[in-house]
Amino acid sequence: MDVLADHGLSCRVNEATHDHGGLLDIVASRDDLLTPTVDVVDVGLSDHRLLHWSVMVSRPAPIYHTTTVRPCRLLDSDTFRDALSASDLCNPATWTHSDIDEMASQYDTVVNAIQDRLIAKRSVTCRRRPSEPWFDQECREAKSRVRRLEHAASRAAGTATPSTDTSAAAAKSSSMAEQRVYRGTFYSLSASASGTRK
Repeated sequence: MDVLADHGLSCRVNEATHDHGGLLDIVASRDDLLTPTVDVVDVGLSDHRLLHWSVMVSRPAPIYHTTTVRPCRLLDSDTFRDALSASDLCNPATWTHSDIDEMASQYDTVVNAIQDRLIAKRSVTCRRRPSEPWFDQECREAKSRVRRLEHAASRAAGTATPSTDTSAAAAKSSSMAEQRVYRGTFYSLSASASGTRK
């Protein structure tokens, strides 16, 4: 019971839970919460007792986030190249702007118009899932790098030829290295968080 007390917990079972006595099965809860009433029931099917209790818990309301995305993976590069070639960006006769900001604005306008025509934006609603307090920006960046390298390795392996075998192996090696770094960060932060809660 000292181990439970060190973690701010208390055992809520007050009678034996086995035919030969002893607390082999327990229910533990935090000291700052309401104390549950635990019933020890002998159902006659085992030498252990059945523990039955109720707790008052409330789940937070789900939070949904809506964002606008463009399905770039559906973009056909040849079609996009043809549309770009036929646009004012590739027609010097229409270049009337001398100001760099106006030229950049024209570039953005034309490219966005082509993308809207070929791969229109769509709204996606996702449910936000809470992360552990220790899962910080460093963890997110490490996880993102791992996913990116995994995708690169998968694409390289799927189109492997004698000339791309080396790049596929390099991408896979980088992915595995990043996974080791990410897992090391994950476990070290988990251990640190557990130590803090003690």
